[in-house]
Amino acid sequence: MKESNAVNKIEELRQRSKKGETITLLCYCEKGKHCHRYIIKSLIENQR
Repeated sequence: MKESNAVNKIEELRQRSKKGETITLLCYCEKGKHCHRYIIKSLIENQR
């Protein structure tokens, strides 16, 4: 998540969410805080 392309994509999702767009993250992991969808959600909500 430290690569500039990944950071840019997270920022893009954050901006879209901020404008009111619903962002849905899907995966096949069991529910839990270490699942990548929760990590991405946290990054979108907490970045800058």
